[in-house]
Amino acid sequence: MKRKIYYYGHPCLRKKSHAVEKITPEIKQICQDMLDTVHFHKSSIGLAAIQLDINYRIFIVRYFTRDEKGEVILQEPTLFVNPKLSHPSKGTNIDREGCMSFPEVYESVERPNSVTIEAMDMEGKSFKQELTGYSARQVMHENDHLNGVLFIDRVSKKRKKELEPLLRKLKILYKTHNAS
Repeated sequence: MKRKIYYYGHPCLRKKSHAVEKITPEIKQICQDMLDTVHFHKSSIGLAAIQLDINYRIFIVRYFTRDEKGEVILQEPTLFVNPKLSHPSKGTNIDREGCMSFPEVYESVERPNSVTIEAMDMEGKSFKQELTGYSARQVMHENDHLNGVLFIDRVSKKRKKELEPLLRKLKILYKTHNAS
């Protein structure tokens, strides 16, 4: 079942998520609902449970490649339960990020070039990935959500100050959507 995504201004986006203690039928249903939500939003490349006001350490990433024309080719979603990031590279890069909780907002964010992630799938099976480039960026972005950190928190102080009018506008614009 597709779930409602909450937008900037909703308090759930600042919550720290709780670890999944055990893979239960409820957790499996949450994972399936998240997959349904990502499939509904066809251009989505990531979603954290907390964006649906579900307080568990779960997120989904849709890695992507580009074809010879530069068109995005999305892969099937990868689901991460209780992810743990380690070994971020010392080298960093700056690239643009967006977020489903910030419609039409894209900002340049500096992040490590690579990272290792360990997690479980929705069946409780552990796996590990060593990621570089935008794939690493995606898991770092989604993992930030689980800690109540938003991508706008990672822009420069100067840029964040410039964004304040837009962020105030977003809070007002989505106040009705976020209610319920």
